[in-house]
Amino acid sequence: MKHLDAGVDGIKVHLQPPAPPNVPIPVSALEAAVAAAHRAGKPVFVHPNAAADVTTAARAGVDVIAHTTPTSGPWDESIVSVMKGKRVALIPTLMGWKTLLRHERVSVQESSVANTVAQLRAWNSFGGITLFGTDLGAVDYDPTDEYTLMAQAGMTFSQILASLTTAPSERFGASDRLGRIAPGLDADVTIIRGDVASNVSTLADVRYTLRRRSRRRCSSTRVPAPPSSSSVKRLLTLAVVGVALFASLATAQIVVTDPAVTIKNAIVATLRQQVLDTATQQAQRLYRMARRLSAFSDLRKYAISDDDTPKWRIHVWLGDQFLYAKPARTFAANRSSPASV
Repeated sequence: MKHLDAGVDGIKVHLQPPAPPNVPIPVSALEAAVAAAHRAGKPVFVHPNAAADVTTAARAGVDVIAHTTPTSGPWDESIVSVMKGKRVALIPTLMGWKTLLRHERVSVQESSVANTVAQLRAWNSFGGITLFGTDLGAVDYDPTDEYTLMAQAGMTFSQILASLTTAPSERFGASDRLGRIAPGLDADVTIIRGDVASNVSTLADVRYTLRRRSRRRCSSTRVPAPPSSSSVKRLLTLAVVGVALFASLATAQIVVTDPAVTIKNAIVATLRQQVLDTATQQAQRLYRMARRLSAFSDLRKYAISDDDTPKWRIHVWLGDQFLYAKPARTFAANRSSPASV
């Protein structure tokens, strides 16, 4: 209640089981939190840990399921039907699992992402409400992967666009001023480069944004106001600059150079650029490889005993190939051996 009294915009309940000896949040506590938040006119979000948490949260009356459940496998009709019946919305955050599981084996990461894509596909085919979100703060700023994965889950461009605009404005009670471009509404406009209808990933290629340009009533019969003195000064400045440029071009000298020297310089410049591009690509590749392992990674799962020849295997991840040592024996057998990578 203290958070509601402090004026928060919403409440989020995390259903991941706590460490012993603490006990999981009981259903009665979740229901009480939902009731208190709704009395204050605030939405309730739930972070589920498993598919069972999704149905429990929906039955308790929460408004939004924040995140899919990668360890649960695809959601069947018994889950999505409860969600749909309770008018729950889903924020899938598909790309978040690629980032959070980056220190796991590639097979674990790929299967987890595939599970979440299948869960969104089941929800979308059932006509559920989806809200866009990437769990920013835990993932990169670039949302391209989220758009791509949502499309893989069967969402059309119109559905993905709705998850960014009309769906959240309706869910959070702001459809009277947000989510659409219409007279009287806040004209929050995003200018994107590319054909978003044929390639949803171009939604991430934002060029300009305009915020709150609404409520400015214009009429085609309105007489335009005379230009201000500052506008006149800018026009005069541009005119002077234009005249100066024209004069300099008119008196420019034509310089004739040796064709052989020109060709040599062009070749050198091309080779230099290729070297720079190659070095940049390798540096980016090393950076991505470094992100796969950190000081918090459990290197024991890559352990190799002293009396075995290392066996290497290739993982392919996002187009890059990474070499990992394949343990000659099981993890339990190598637990006492020193870790080497």
